[in-house]
Amino acid sequence: MPRVIGIISGKGGVGKTVVAINLAAALSKWYRKRVLLVDCNITTSHVGLYLGLYSTPITLNDALKGAVAVEKTIYNHPCGIDVIPASLKLEDLKDADWNLVNSKISPLFNNYDFILLDSSPGFNRESIITMQTCNEVLMVTTPIVHTVADIIKCRQLSEEFGVKPLGVVLNMVRKKPYELSTDEVTDMTGLYVLTSVPYDDKVMESIISKMPVINFHSKVNASFLNLASHLTGGEVRRGDIFSRIKDLLGF
Repeated sequence: MPRVIGIISGKGGVGKTVVAINLAAALSKWYRKRVLLVDCNITTSHVGLYLGLYSTPITLNDALKGAVAVEKTIYNHPCGIDVIPASLKLEDLKDADWNLVNSKISPLFNNYDFILLDSSPGFNRESIITMQTCNEVLMVTTPIVHTVADIIKCRQLSEEFGVKPLGVVLNMVRKKPYELSTDEVTDMTGLYVLTSVPYDDKVMESIISKMPVINFHSKVNASFLNLASHLTGGEVRRGDIFSRIKDLLGF
């Protein structure tokens, strides 16, 4: 059985999708894990946009309509992960039964080590469906007090659904005086900060290039490697120790 992890946030704009994509890529690149990334943000889907999959003829929406088998909606990205994108077309929301997400994805469980679900931000129908489908959640926020406060609601929601909160990913950290420290975030939310991802303009460059930022020489690489290491217990694949060191140092 894979680990099915929801990537959630209380607000949009905190970089949740970037975290989901780069965590998936880190698990695949450094740890040889079989990873499926599913865009569960059906109404405002972004995974396909970020990875250059915006012209895919078949999407999750088609599977939720019962038009195709879910296996037909899987695309292999050059970074090494499998992706199920959601449609960018407004008309494709019609007749898609969102309640079928769990039953459609479960037949794929034996094919993967990790299935990451990129939820919509906030506390809407899509985020609830993500909670009903996953068994663990990562909560993404920036180190600003009002976005961190929403993580408290995310934790309460996960507890209502019996989903295990893994902790917080603190994203776009600039080390400004007005930002909360990791200890302050833990005190507010009752959750550990698993990694702090520094702000880096290369993230936007990576989105334009349709590739995860960990494929670039970026200062965020160590943060995503740290997060992947936490989830895998640090099982670095043999022969990759030197490439890992180079990525950590940004060479």
